Amino acid sequence: MNEILSVFRIKKGEWRVAWAALIVLLFLHYMLIHSYPDSFFRWGHIGYFSAFSEKMHISGFDDWSYIMLSNKRIYFITLRHPLWSTLLYPLYLLNGWLSTEMGHNCAVYIMAAINTILTIYSAIFSFRIFHELLDLKRGEACLLTAFFFSFAHVMLATIVPDHFNPSLFLLLLTLYIAGRHFKSGRPMGIVQTAVLYFFTAGMTLTNGVKVMLAAWLSRGRRVFMPLFICGAFLIPSGLLYGIYHYQYEQFVEPSLRHSKQVENAMIKKDPKKWYQKQNSHHKWTEKQNGKPMTENIPILEWGDMTTSRGKTFVENLFGEGFMLHDDYLLKDVQQQRPVFVKPYSAKINYAVEALIILLLVVGAYYGRHSKLLLLSLSWFAFDMLMHMGFGFGINELYIMTSHWAFLIPVAAAFIIKRQYALKATMLNGLILLMTLYMWAYNVYMLASHCAIV
Repeated sequence: MNEILSVFRIKKGEWRVAWAALIVLLFLHYMLIHSYPDSFFRWGHIGYFSAFSEKMHISGFDDWSYIMLSNKRIYFITLRHPLWSTLLYPLYLLNGWLSTEMGHNCAVYIMAAINTILTIYSAIFSFRIFHELLDLKRGEACLLTAFFFSFAHVMLATIVPDHFNPSLFLLLLTLYIAGRHFKSGRPMGIVQTAVLYFFTAGMTLTNGVKVMLAAWLSRGRRVFMPLFICGAFLIPSGLLYGIYHYQYEQFVEPSLRHSKQVENAMIKKDPKKWYQKQNSHHKWTEKQNGKPMTENIPILEWGDMTTSRGKTFVENLFGEGFMLHDDYLLKDVQQQRPVFVKPYSAKINYAVEALIILLLVVGAYYGRHSKLLLLSLSWFAFDMLMHMGFGFGINELYIMTSHWAFLIPVAAAFIIKRQYALKATMLNGLILLMTLYMWAYNVYMLASHCAIV
């Protein structure tokens, strides 16, 4: 537990990374918040669902956190994110006090502050992984950190009010702590693993598997000891289920009842218009979501067996996830955006995409004996099994990029380590050009979107 707490102390050589991250985040948050309509800042007895959700469509990211902070109503699936609303509850109380004092809703600013703090630490953990664990020079570690955050849906995840940024923070924390144990040869302990599992799975349930994989690579067969399994995984899972059950009764059910009342009022007011809207949206989402294995079994109904995997790989997984398409820019696949949009108008984007894939493949080969890279690869494999195999969320796979894309700079680090001085300099120059291009391209696209929201 002390080790987990100690990693939050920012060291002398890391303050430059922290300040650089802060400056960039302030600029990105300013652009996003400046584009918001007046309804995002209204305070009082208003319909917050209409105020936020009908006006915010940023690439499919949800704005449920703004609503939770405004009126305590929960619209996300708590089974998949059992701890998210619990962690948001103190911020709801803070927002109530601040908004009453200031006369306007402060939910947007509170989430921006939380995202900024989490992203600064994510940048620091990334820097430490490259510098401390992989022994790269400070300049190279800074370059790969900037490279990672230039990815479009990593950049977006750091500023939108969804669960992806907290998940990214927890995954990088887990990767860093596990990497320290790999390097020292010490196995991860029960308490440490339990804390990481509780928060990581609590934020995104499936990411708990990634903590299990980290413990397995750290402890080997000892991870299967009954005492370790019970203390590290079963007890935290029980706590998460208890939290989920309590908040479902206390918060989710009242939210559902309120939504039903609003729905009945809308039907009563204009039934023809309401049913036309619902039928139109149902037909759109049915076309967008593909066909699952079965529609009668819970969880299996979330799959998708028909969406093209080849197109998804090129245009969405290694395309939209890293560089935004200018067609249907940042539109929501559940609202306006087709699953596959027109190819990039700039052919250089496909060259950058090919280089990213090449970095992954070559880096995976060079680092194949490293537990840190094997752990990153196992996380990627799990995500691909879930998304590309089972088809969960495959129609908007790009928004999941922050859950796995740190594998790319980690793999690139192993290529840099294997090169002689001249080749390493050339490779660093290539990565620098890619980084500058993706930052310029993606920020320009985001700025274009924010100007018309």
